[in-house]
Amino acid sequence: MPMAWEMGRAVVGWLRAGAPLVVGFHGLRRGEKTNGLVNGPSGCWLVGAARLRSDSYDPAGSNVTGTLATCIVRIMTPQGSHVTRATCIVRIMTLKGSNITSMKNWILFFLISGLLFTGCGAPYSGPQMVNIRGLVFGTYYSITYYEDDGTAFDTEIDSLLQDFNSSLSFYDRESLLSRINRNEETRVDDYFEVVFRRSMEISGETDGAFDATVFPLVNAWGFGPSERADMTQAKVDSLLDVVGYEKIRLENGHVVKDDDRVQLDFNAIAKGYAADVVGKFLESKGVDVYLVEIGGDLVAKGVKPDESKWKIGLEIPAGEADAEQEWHYFVEIMDQGLATSGDYRQYYEEDGRRYSHTIDPETGYPADHNLMSVSVFAADAMSADAYATAIMVMGLDESISFVEDRDDLEAYFIFSDKEEGYGYYVSTGLKLMSREDI
Repeated sequence: MPMAWEMGRAVVGWLRAGAPLVVGFHGLRRGEKTNGLVNGPSGCWLVGAARLRSDSYDPAGSNVTGTLATCIVRIMTPQGSHVTRATCIVRIMTLKGSNITSMKNWILFFLISGLLFTGCGAPYSGPQMVNIRGLVFGTYYSITYYEDDGTAFDTEIDSLLQDFNSSLSFYDRESLLSRINRNEETRVDDYFEVVFRRSMEISGETDGAFDATVFPLVNAWGFGPSERADMTQAKVDSLLDVVGYEKIRLENGHVVKDDDRVQLDFNAIAKGYAADVVGKFLESKGVDVYLVEIGGDLVAKGVKPDESKWKIGLEIPAGEADAEQEWHYFVEIMDQGLATSGDYRQYYEEDGRRYSHTIDPETGYPADHNLMSVSVFAADAMSADAYATAIMVMGLDESISFVEDRDDLEAYFIFSDKEEGYGYYVSTGLKLMSREDI
């Protein structure tokens, strides 16, 4: 999945390269928050709330050996200083050759390299960057935006996402979706109606390659909450009887099923839709420059105060499911949604055969082709999310034609190649940048 990680930028837009700063938090358990005041240079302050994370990466050519943690900090300066307030995320790194090499449960030292507060001089009147991170839908989210006063809408966004989850979560037994799947409810809410109608549209456009009713097959093949079934042809055929987007519809705000066993699962479109929902919320607050990422699906709006677009890394396929993320190429985007789907993170091998979590709704079997990953660019994240899933069902040749025949989509394809390991295809209107271009 692509991460909204901005290359070559200071972690806070108002911090300039300078002397290193060491901030220590003691007695911090993994997953806990700690609040405190840490004196900074030039009379500036760090008011910190730190949350430990275990993710790490080592960009090629960098002087960073790994991320120790993610630290959510609020940066404040005295009244009338250059920076009055900013909320952001600091990625904590160790430098090559340093003696800080691992994260401890009980004592954590943050070494922040190359950060120096801007001088506490003339007031700054431009928009301030805010970054909010958290967990939702079993994954992480990162929301970055520019706002005149640096207002953090974290409480409102958290409430918004919880309402969204209460409607569309497949794993919350009390969600609206779960109750509809159990035939205990038929009336839908606004979230449900929007994602349902867009799902049906994309199912039609892709001839059923995207199908929100495919979950019984996904589950039976071992990619759901249940144990993997004995997948004989007879078993597959029986499940195909209850799969098919034509078997369910909306009438006057109610779900109507042709078969009560039909179930919906919006996991392949809901994260993108949630990113769009958060973006629209920010716009309602007067924010017109933002990047919202939920589990790798993202939507970007506007250009930043320095007139640059948002830079996004595109992950290369990993050899193992738990391998760290790596990026060779980047894109600049604005006013677009982006989602990536691939078969190299969720799969299992049995009797020398690899079984992908991407299930073909027509055959009932895991997709079997050489397309490893696709990143789709569309007008919104919801559409990009669903098209990416459909393309992983279609395979390389069919999906290249599908994208090139449309003016509203661009895509970056990665496919397996027996001679080279893997190859790339970039759609006509998409421009990639290498590390050297950044």
